[in-house]
Amino acid sequence: MNKFENISLLPHYAQIFGIGPLTERLKARTEASPVAVGGVGGSGTRAIAEALSAFGMHQPGFVTQAQDNLSFPPLGQILRSPCGRAGPRDAVASYAIRLFEDFVREDPKDTRRPGSWFFKVPAVFFWLKEFEDYFPAFRYIHVMRNGIDMACSRNRRQAETWRYYFGIGGDLIPRRMLDYWIAANRFALAQAEEWLPGRYYVLRFDDLCLNPTIELGRLADFLEIQMNEDLLAKAASAIRPPASIGRGSALLEQNEFSAEQLDAVSNLGFRC
Repeated sequence: MNKFENISLLPHYAQIFGIGPLTERLKARTEASPVAVGGVGGSGTRAIAEALSAFGMHQPGFVTQAQDNLSFPPLGQILRSPCGRAGPRDAVASYAIRLFEDFVREDPKDTRRPGSWFFKVPAVFFWLKEFEDYFPAFRYIHVMRNGIDMACSRNRRQAETWRYYFGIGGDLIPRRMLDYWIAANRFALAQAEEWLPGRYYVLRFDDLCLNPTIELGRLADFLEIQMNEDLLAKAASAIRPPASIGRGSALLEQNEFSAEQLDAVSNLGFRC
């Protein structure tokens, strides 16, 4: 999903509604499969997008200061529309992704070279199957941040949009924000393992803040990018640990979370 609330705000994709039933499943026009950056909103995906730019990769399209790619197709809206429901889901999704590919290929910077371009859309993990179907060498970076801190996040757009998918109702108090964090990350990791085995990377933002050079070096290895020490050091120097790290400790002291929730956080690789 992206920030557009209405399909009319993105005319590039509105043409889908005038085509009629879509039945053919399209494939990428070139071998230039992208790398996607995603995660629960507020996990540190912006820092990773900036690191990829420092690595020499390019994010085409309309990009916000937070590095969100607003050119991403509104797949949820399209698939829920009468046109989207009239054809096979994979065919409709592939046509929307084709429009996205065509759009970014118009970018003056080279997006045709394999591994040269990426896009940051935090909720892209809901669409990994569709992108893997379309791009033959699609890769995904999943960014995670400690769920206890994330429970206090004011970045709730994604949780507000997708929580009902996981059966999470009511006000988004910290306990329910943690429920969303647990459910969304479990879902994302399961989807990545099912559709992208060997082609996804999990980056824990807390580890990045502690050891930026080591973690960025591992990320570069995953992307098969040769980094000299000076370039890696420069990219690492741009990582700034936010003051919000550790903000959830007060809620731990107040026993805000259940033992089951804390076990889930630990099982996802974070200390409570």
